[in-house]
Parts: sequence; structure tokens; C-alpha cells
Amino acid sequence: MRHLIITALALTLAGCGQSGETAKASNGAGPARGQVAAIPAAGAAVRPETRTFRDWYAVCDNGGACAAYSGGSTGWLRIGLDAGPSAQPLIQLGMWPEGEALTGPLVLVIDGKRFAATPSPDDTSVASIASAQVPDVFAALNAGKTLALVAGSQTVEIPTAGSSASLLWIDERQGRLDTVTALSRRGDRPASAVPAAPALPVIAAAAAISQDGFKTVIPAVASAKISFRLVFDQDPHKIRAAFRAFVKSRVPSDCRVEFTEFGSGRAVAFEVTAPAFQKTQAALSDEWGKQAAFVGGGGSIPVTTMIKEKLGLDVVMAGFGLSDDRIHSPNEKYSLTSFHKGMRSWARVLAAL
Repeated sequence: MRHLIITALALTLAGCGQSGETAKASNGAGPARGQVAAIPAAGAAVRPETRTFRDWYAVCDNGGACAAYSGGSTGWLRIGLDAGPSAQPLIQLGMWPEGEALTGPLVLVIDGKRFAATPSPDDTSVASIASAQVPDVFAALNAGKTLALVAGSQTVEIPTAGSSASLLWIDERQGRLDTVTALSRRGDRPASAVPAAPALPVIAAAAAISQDGFKTVIPAVASAKISFRLVFDQDPHKIRAAFRAFVKSRVPSDCRVEFTEFGSGRAVAFEVTAPAFQKTQAALSDEWGKQAAFVGGGGSIPVTTMIKEKLGLDVVMAGFGLSDDRIHSPNEKYSLTSFHKGMRSWARVLAAL
């Protein structure tokens, strides 16, 4: 497996025709260069909050979306609901009984009453309750004594202690108490009585020059952050020196350039035919039901190179993120399926090694 390491440089082009300290222009009309401006929108913002109700957890974000959750490594139940009068609840469940494949369709059972679930197209161990059954599920859950996930001959118990309290808390947070949309304490009040979802702030980068009126001023300073993804055997110091020489050779005579280094590291490659890699591949393939593949990956983990160079040891790395997780980006996410199956994967890998 080839791991690609990032070396990063910060490049600053100081103002042409100036000398001494870098000039920075600001008239106080907006954020300084490099800052981020938050443009407020209409509506009152809310603070995110997490609560624990015995064996259940509940959380609401700053957009008013809430979820209640309970379960463990072998099975879980999640109830999610966005803010606003028209939002519809989503009931999801997942089951991974002791590393075995499911022996039948996934079913939610409350006090002996069975509710069929629709499996995910990507993973049959994760399913959701059809919208037509959701009201009946809530009615049973709020009065329920026992809760279980069943798939053929396999059963995973889910605790009920705290489930009603967590749903009641969500009703209160979203202003649903005594309305027809409530998850726990339903009433006759119409859905229109539920407050609209709180407005989220709009985040936008501040302009280089923030001034009132028409201006033709050219900024005195320009800056950029540059990073390079290196392949195996490339020397980050040579890459850095070559880049700096390239930039300096193109700087006009009345300008100056400054560099600030953030760090660097060599890329490293491991021989994947080694026993540790083969055993890891087999363990991951067993857990996910598909042949695990060795791929080159980009990242900033220079300790892997140090372990190889100083200790002579290979490093087995496996990730469970999806291509749409938007890692280190706005709206970053991580799938619960990846979280739970990732834990199970490492248990398999450690057992195999």
C-alpha cells in the first residue's frame, strides 16, 4: 500500500513597489484579510445540546434537527427528526450479531408486535421503517416494555429505559408538545403550531478589500497556501526548494516574496504481500462481504515513515470513510455503519494477527 504524505508551504507575495513591513489595508468596514465573515440570517439561532436518559441518548444540533439513539456493538436503533412543522421522522436500525451474517430480514419487535423494515441498498444489516408504519411504532414504543431487533433466528435486545423521555425531550426542544407531529406527547394542536426550523448562519469568505462605494485599489499583499502530495521516494525538501526557486524566478523586481513552512514528510510504501497485510485483507473481506483492496492514499501521517525507517516495521492502515464523507470539509460526516463495522473490522484484524 502506498501512503502519500503532504508537504505544505505558505507563500506570501508582498506588495509591489513597497519595502519594509508588509502593508495591510483595512478601514474597519469588514473582517481583515484571511478572516471568515458570518452573514446572519433571519430567525433565532439555537444551541446544540446532548442529553442522556438512562439507556438512551438524545442530541439536537444548531439547526434544530434532533435524534434519539440506543444500542451497542451488536445492534442499535436511531430515531431522527428535523425541525419544522413539515418534517417527517426517520426510524433506522442496524444489527451485527457476533460477526455473523443475518439469517433473515431485519424486523423491529416491540412487546411482541413486529414491524418490518426496509433494508438499505448498500448494507442489508441496516434498515429503516416505512413511513406508513412510523405512527404505530411510536405508539408502541412510548408504552413499550421490551424492544428487540430480530433477523431470522437472531435477536438483539435494545433497552427501553429512557426511550420515552428522550422522545419527550425532542418534542419540547422542537416545540411539538401536544401537536399532531409530536413523537411522545401527542395532542390536537395542528402542525402549524410547530415553530419553523431556526435559520442557520451563512458563512462566506471576506473579500480582499471590504469598503463602501466604488474602489479601484489593488491589494498590497497576496497570499496562498500550497501543498504537494508526494509519491514514494520523492524528497519533500527537494520539492520545496524547487518550488521556491520557481516562484522567485518569476517575482517582479519591485516585489518581494516570503515563505513560511508548515511541515513536510516523506511518502512511504509497504510490501503488501507481507503476512500482516494478507491477514488484514482477509479479515476485512470477511467483515464487509467484499474483497478488500490495497490502494494508495493521501494524508499527513509522517509517523508511518519514521516507524519504517527507525524501527524497520511495516504499518497496516485501514480506513472506513466513504467518498461522500467530505473529510476536513464543510458538512463533514461519518456513517454509523462505518463506525460500527469499523470497530468490528479491527476486532477481526487483531484476532487474525
